[in-house]
Amino acid sequence: MDVEELICLQLSLTPGVGPLVFQRIVSKFCPLSRVFEQSVESLQKELKISDKLSTLILKGKDLKEAKQEYTKAQDLGIKIISFVSKEYPQQLRHIHCPPPVLYLKGEALPVDFPAIAIVGSRHPSPYGISQARYFSSQLASLGFTIISGFARGIDTIAHKGAIEAKGKTIAVLGNGLDYVYPKENKSLMMVIETHGSIISEFPLGCIPRPENFPRRNRIISGLAQGVLI
Repeated sequence: MDVEELICLQLSLTPGVGPLVFQRIVSKFCPLSRVFEQSVESLQKELKISDKLSTLILKGKDLKEAKQEYTKAQDLGIKIISFVSKEYPQQLRHIHCPPPVLYLKGEALPVDFPAIAIVGSRHPSPYGISQARYFSSQLASLGFTIISGFARGIDTIAHKGAIEAKGKTIAVLGNGLDYVYPKENKSLMMVIETHGSIISEFPLGCIPRPENFPRRNRIISGLAQGVLI
């Protein structure tokens, strides 16, 4: 990663700097390194944030946490794609509050690929299961990448349907890529790595929390041309 990409990663790891504050930083400071040339007072004024958060941002000037995270990701075979990278999906640049970074395992995300998201209940009916499997396999066989959230129920069926049709699938997680959730999907995760991609905006070590899942949904819909619920 170059310095600008490391800054993206450092900011994403700074407590209090979520996607919204990150977008304010991107809009105010170009190159991003300029953010570390500011005073606490100027950051507070420009970004409309607290002096506490301004101080936390400036403390990250040495990029120590970003370098550690990058090394840890490399050791695990995980790629980190920052907002300033050419590899960052163009579709996500246009959603509300794009993630500052994406963690990726498996194949590189293709450019301008036809994709359909399939999501649904964690406790589906037999009819829901059969329809999710049917649509995912049929769409995958037609060349669509199937995107879902790796959760129990419909999400899992959607991923499996795409794989059974020898198609591509992308799993968007609500936790760090070094954490398997749900546990019973460990083998599925390994298969997806060879049939597509597993991505997350959450850092390594982040456990699944209830608030993470609605947040990851904007990535699922943002990457897809349509969503089947």
